Amino acid sequence: MGGGDHARGEGPGASAACRGGRSGPAGERPGELPESAAGLYSLDHERRLYAAAADLERMRAWALFDVHGSCNDRIFKSALQSAHSAGDPGLGAHILTFWAAAAYNCDRPAEAESMASAALSTVRSKAAPFVEALAYAGRARARSHLGDERCWSDLDFAERHLHAPSRTRTRVSRSGPRRVPGLTRLHPAGDGTPA
Repeated sequence: MGGGDHARGEGPGASAACRGGRSGPAGERPGELPESAAGLYSLDHERRLYAAAADLERMRAWALFDVHGSCNDRIFKSALQSAHSAGDPGLGAHILTFWAAAAYNCDRPAEAESMASAALSTVRSKAAPFVEALAYAGRARARSHLGDERCWSDLDFAERHLHAPSRTRTRVSRSGPRRVPGLTRLHPAGDGTPA
């Protein structure tokens, strides 16, 4: 592959899903485990692998946005499909929030508003308030660019969620159940707003 392929995140190190190619031997579809792997992983382990792949694809798409200022829909879509395979709607919403931010910054505010709304409908009252705040803030940015006055209520909701007590959930480990914060993924900007 030439140097241009690396610039698009499609070099030798790119995942098959990111390149749009096959994930294994001919006849297998991306997002499916090869037959040779069937039975080697527990369902829980398989879901963790898909979640890791989804987050790596999200990071690849965001890095391409940072470097080239373009929104790579194909990679974001692949990340979203991996999150779905992982059975993790919170991760899917997290990916949609990043995708919305990239779309907004690439002059696609209507698409960004739709993506942020989809993220909100997925996580509303199910994820940490911080996750909802990010989605509300992303939708507010898209709506403000569209001249939609509802951006102000989205900002109010985002602020309320930032100040809300964090929901917790029980995570079971080998040592038994423990309470952990509901938010496990942080936004790269660190300030609670998509860049």
